[in-house]
Amino acid sequence: MTLQECERKLKRYEKILKQSDKQEKKILELYHQLEEKKEALKKIYEYEQKQQEIAKTKVMENLVVDVPNFLNSKIIFQSKDILSGDIYSIYSLGSKKILYFIADGQGHGVSPAITVFNIANIIKSTINFFKQNLYEDINIDKFLLHEYLNKFILKPVKLSLIDGEQLSYTIIYLDLDTSYISYSIGGMYPTYIEAKDEIIKIKANNIPLTKYTKEFEVNSLHIPHFKKLLSYSDGILEVFIEEIMPKNLIKNPHLIDTIKNYNFDDDVTLIYLEKEEEVL
Repeated sequence: MTLQECERKLKRYEKILKQSDKQEKKILELYHQLEEKKEALKKIYEYEQKQQEIAKTKVMENLVVDVPNFLNSKIIFQSKDILSGDIYSIYSLGSKKILYFIADGQGHGVSPAITVFNIANIIKSTINFFKQNLYEDINIDKFLLHEYLNKFILKPVKLSLIDGEQLSYTIIYLDLDTSYISYSIGGMYPTYIEAKDEIIKIKANNIPLTKYTKEFEVNSLHIPHFKKLLSYSDGILEVFIEEIMPKNLIKNPHLIDTIKNYNFDDDVTLIYLEKEEEVL
């Protein structure tokens, strides 16, 4: 190889090295940019998680779980994500009277959580108003429950919904003085009631609530010898284990304790209420 050929080859190597240095610098720059973006995304994620935790705390502090002493209860309230699209509350309304609801917002994430939280607070504020300003012992029959839901609840709840959004719900009023149950159930699975040795299914009497719903339909049943009841959101039905289907849970409520820590695939709310045995 001549000296000229060696010089040419050396220049080609130098050119390759310079290009390699440029590529290495470019790769390092891209790497640093990626790390910066990764750190920025981490901060955004941590901020969103923190805000959702704060919102969850707010929801939990505003739940009303006022189970009267004439009833025993078992409750499951689990969210798939930090924020739940389910919500519930239980109100004692005086002598052997109780009203509770379960609401299940459509979808997952922040939007349904906001919807159901608004609904819970609307119901809470109206019940508190009645108890504080009208009477402590609220006596509700089918017609008064119908009036209460349609006059005070329907319009503000509809304002919480957007076009295309649906809300499934169960609202139960139980009066053990008269042995009547009044209910409005929209798009939820049946509530199970046991009286004597009979299991009764209360099926939905409304379609899911939307911003175009005109009225809550309310029905009543006379349930003498009431023993217990079970209401739930649809998340529990996604567990394909026959033993823990609702029809079996009401027969054997001890099973409810065994699934409290189960990792459900959806938001789950379950309310089981059992009449306290009277001591002779």
